[in-house]
Amino acid sequence: MLLKGVLPLRKNRLDALFKAGIDHLFIADHVSFHNGLGMDGMVNAATLAAMHPTMKVVIGVYLLALRHPVTVARQLSTLSLSAPGRIILGVGVGGEDRHEMEVCGVNPATRGVH
Repeated sequence: MLLKGVLPLRKNRLDALFKAGIDHLFIADHVSFHNGLGMDGMVNAATLAAMHPTMKVVIGVYLLALRHPVTVARQLSTLSLSAPGRIILGVGVGGEDRHEMEVCGVNPATRGVH
């Protein structure tokens, strides 16, 4: 949550982190979480990557079972063109918050099985 808020504030914080020697950011991705809030990892990564020319962004863990793989592939390929070599994606099937699967209509017992 360090980098939430309006863009100028986020940019100032991002610049301060980079000056302090931080060269990558780890961001979460949730459709919905324990408190009902969720941050979209792809949108967040695109915003952060656009604010700094060299900062790497790690999206983890992206819950692929909750999304259509073609949509994710298109988002990731577009993002990688905008920030070449700076996006790292961790993929998983989820597990911590069953509510995320429920709101997406995914059966926890069969998620990730094809």
